[in-house]
Amino acid sequence: MAIKTAIIDGVATIEIARPEKKNALTGAMYLSAVVDDDITRANDRLDHYLERYYGQPAAAVRKWQACYAGPGEGLGQWLRGYAAAGVDHFVLRFAGDHERHLDLVAALRNAL
Repeated sequence: MAIKTAIIDGVATIEIARPEKKNALTGAMYLSAVVDDDITRANDRLDHYLERYYGQPAAAVRKWQACYAGPGEGLGQWLRGYAAAGVDHFVLRFAGDHERHLDLVAALRNAL
């Protein structure tokens, strides 16, 4: 399995190439996340970001945009749920602290 990570225009990506799935359709998800041990602060930060980005209430955006706000171990569990459902490629958009978030996700990647 080959794993590549990058930050492109503020969007962190992790690509997992699995040779055994060479001719298969790749499952992918675009997800927004904020990691913070203080869940209220994480949700406030994500809501503020979504409202600025989309120009509408965060509650409306969260109805159609997959989002996570909370501690790192919860993010790992959340991502593993998608991986178990067949997602091989994650496009992760972080609301700030891109490098810190990418480092955290890179540490989780082998468990995905």
